[in-house]
Amino acid sequence: MTNTPRTTAKELVARYDKGERMFAFANLEGANLEGVNLDGANMRGAHLVGANLNGASLRGGHLQRAYLVGAQLKGIDLTGSNLTGAYLRGANLRDAYLRGVELRDAHLELAYLVAAYLKGANLRGAHIKDAHLERALLQGANFRGAHLDGSHLEGALLQGANLEEAQLEEAQLEDAHLDGVSLIKAMLQDANLRGAYLEGAHLEGADLRGADLEGAHLEDAYLAGVLVEGARFKGVYLEGADLRGSDLQGIEPARLVTLDVFSRDLLAKEPQYKDFDYKAPAYARSA
Repeated sequence: MTNTPRTTAKELVARYDKGERMFAFANLEGANLEGVNLDGANMRGAHLVGANLNGASLRGGHLQRAYLVGAQLKGIDLTGSNLTGAYLRGANLRDAYLRGVELRDAHLELAYLVAAYLKGANLRGAHIKDAHLERALLQGANFRGAHLDGSHLEGALLQGANLEEAQLEEAQLEDAHLDGVSLIKAMLQDANLRGAYLEGAHLEGADLRGADLEGAHLEDAYLAGVLVEGARFKGVYLEGADLRGSDLQGIEPARLVTLDVFSRDLLAKEPQYKDFDYKAPAYARSA
């Protein structure tokens, strides 16, 4: 709630059409702004709780710390906008266009971002717990230190994204494309990575305890120092992966039938792996 007098959608559009762009802290709660053009508008701190902005255009807009809780933003174009610290809990951003958007420290808990376009977006430190990002386009996005616990990223495209130190406990990443992603020191306990594509990904120091990686592709991935106790590695492809210094406690020998030369010397030092058949096909599998 805000004590600021409410601005109607009609009034806002009229002022914008006359050249005004400053609408900071405006009270537009529940306003119907579907399909309107507000490119370049300054709506910093504006109250847009429950507002309808489906199909609207706010390219290059200023929405720092704006309140968009539960707002309808389907198909909105926010290219290049600044939403640092904005409140978007439970907002519907399905098919939204958010290329290069600033969402640092934004609150997107329970937000609906299915098939949203977020290439190159900055979500560093953002709160995205339990959000839906299935099939979202997230290539090159920055999620460093973001909170993605329990989020749904099934089938999302994250190639080249930065997920260093991100919180991904119990996140759903089945069939997600994480090729070349940086997951250094990421927290992935009990995450679902079944069938995920992690070729060439950096997971140094990541916590994968209890994670399900059945059928995941980890070819040429960097897994030095990872924690994998209780993780499921059935059918994992590990050809060329680097596991030096990893904590292999909890992985049964039968689950790692073979690896490339990189880790043969490493595993030979582990008593439980000394009798491995390294001539078997280069993938991991469960007994």
